[in-house]
Amino acid sequence: MKKTIVFYYHSISQRIKNDWSRKYLTLEVNAFEALLKYLINNKYKVISLEEAHANNWNFKEKTACLTFDDGFADFYIYVYPLLKKYKMPGTVFVSTEFVEDYRKETLPTLQDYWAGNKNMKELDYWGYLNWEEMRLMEKSGWVKVESHTATHMKYSSGPILKDVHHPGSNCLYPVGLLYPELKTKYIRESEAFERKLSYGYPFFEEKSAVLTPIHFPNSDLIKEVIEIFKDYNWANYEKTKAVALAENIVKQYRQNDNVFEKIESKEEMEKRLHYEIVESKNILEKNLERPISFLCWPHGDNDKKSHDMAIKAGFLATSLGSKVQTNDFSDRIPPRFQNKLINNSIRLGLFKMDMKIKEYQGAPFAKFISKVYKLKGK
Repeated sequence: MKKTIVFYYHSISQRIKNDWSRKYLTLEVNAFEALLKYLINNKYKVISLEEAHANNWNFKEKTACLTFDDGFADFYIYVYPLLKKYKMPGTVFVSTEFVEDYRKETLPTLQDYWAGNKNMKELDYWGYLNWEEMRLMEKSGWVKVESHTATHMKYSSGPILKDVHHPGSNCLYPVGLLYPELKTKYIRESEAFERKLSYGYPFFEEKSAVLTPIHFPNSDLIKEVIEIFKDYNWANYEKTKAVALAENIVKQYRQNDNVFEKIESKEEMEKRLHYEIVESKNILEKNLERPISFLCWPHGDNDKKSHDMAIKAGFLATSLGSKVQTNDFSDRIPPRFQNKLINNSIRLGLFKMDMKIKEYQGAPFAKFISKVYKLKGK
C-alpha cells in the first residue's frame, strides 16, 4: 500500500507582492502548474480529503491531495481554473474572520484571461475569498471549503520583547487584535493598516490563538516605548538596536511583573477556543449548507485540548502541525508537502520536494540525499 501525499500551499499568484510582509507565502502560478504536471507525469491520482481519510490515507496506486491554507482570493482567481483544467479536486481552508463578506461580486479569473475577456493585470487582486466565490467553486465539484479556525491569530504570550513596530513590519496580529474588522484589507491596504499602530509599539513573544491566553500589554508601557521612538529615523532602522532601546523601559516593567495589565482567564480562553473551533465550523456550515469535516490549524500549532475539542465538535480530522508526532492518522491529516523555487528554479524545487516525499515513503537513497542537502545547508 502507498501513503497518500498531501500537498499544501498558501497564496498562488501571477507575481510576488514585494511590499507585502508575508510575500514568502506566495508561489507563482507557473511553479504551481508545474506541480500539477508533476502529478500527471508521475501517475498520481488526485483525490479529495474525504476519500483519502475514508481509506486511512493508503491506496494501491499513488494518490495525492491538494490543500490550500488561508482562503486568499487568488485561490479563486488562479487555482480554481487550473483545478478544473486538470480535473483535480482541491481543498481550501478558510478562517471565517477573513471572509470578504462585504464584497458581493465575484472576481475575474484565469478563465476570463483564457477567453480573452481580461488581461493578466485585471486579475491582480490581493485579498480573501467571499461567500459567493466559495459557493460557486463548491457547486463545480472540484473544490471543498474547510475550516482554518475563526481568527487565524497569534497573541502576546510572554514578557520577552521581540521587536518594535516599524515601516514594513509584520504587524497583522497586533493590529488585528485591536482592529479585527480590518484584517481582510491588510494586504491591499497595507500602508493604512500598518499606520493603525504608532511606530515603536512593542511586539512581545507570541503564540497561536489556540495555545495561549491573550496577554494584554500594559498601556503605560506602550506609551513610554512609543515616546522614545517619536524622533527615531526609521530609514536607518536596525532591529537589534531598536529592541535594545525599548528594552531599557520593558525590563523595568518586567522586574515589577507589570508587563501585562491583563491576562485572559482560563474561562475566557475556553470560551474563545469554542469560538475558534466550534463556531468557525457552524459559520461555514450555515453559509455553505453542508457539513464541515476537516480543520487545518493556522501556523501548524495545536495541542491535545484543541484537537479533542475539534473532534468532539464533529470534525473528522485536523492537521498535525509541527509539534504533534503520531502514526495514527484516523483523526489527523498526514504530514504535508510543497514545492518552492530553489535558486529561482522550478525544477530544483520540484526535485527537493520529490526527495522529501520519497524519504517520507522510506526510500533509502532519498534519505541519503536529504542528509547531503542538510550538510550543505540547503
